[in-house]
Amino acid sequence: MNLQYPAVPVERLQEEFTQFHQYAFRLERLDHYDVEEERAQFEKFLSGAPAPLSPPAEDQGWLDLIREATRHGKRFERVRVLRSPVPSYVRFEAQWGYRFSAAAGEIIRVHRGDEDVRLAATSDDPFADFWLFDDARGYLLEYDASAQFQRVREIPRERVHRYASLRCYLLRTSPLADIDRDFA
Repeated sequence: MNLQYPAVPVERLQEEFTQFHQYAFRLERLDHYDVEEERAQFEKFLSGAPAPLSPPAEDQGWLDLIREATRHGKRFERVRVLRSPVPSYVRFEAQWGYRFSAAAGEIIRVHRGDEDVRLAATSDDPFADFWLFDDARGYLLEYDASAQFQRVREIPRERVHRYASLRCYLLRTSPLADIDRDFA
């Protein structure tokens, strides 16, 4: 990861979710995230268990945040980059998580393939998962080789516009229409 992007406490990113004015945008491009709180659910998914009818209790705070923001005219936006074949974790993420986020008001889009996204990103900026807020503030999410979250890096203000341009490019992708079809 480029050292010109300073590491910041994760609390700084968390504050953004209550302070943005127009939108919070997330790019997800890894095939798997190793999230301790999801491991038991992911194992159930892999064993063929049906998707839950309601979200896990630990997701309620996040879903309430999305509902509250959208009630005030703000947008939560997410683009999920898909590769073929779609990895099991990404199908789990969609079938066991996205549907609750979408029901809460999050706008989720699907972008097939990674190479054109990589080309749309600038070569001198890190290409990673990120959050962007109001075209004004951005944060890269850094993961280790096993896809465990490591740290948040703040995108320097003079470079935020590059990620805002990538966001505009990605928002032209297909909206999530049918989870089973889109993630087959």
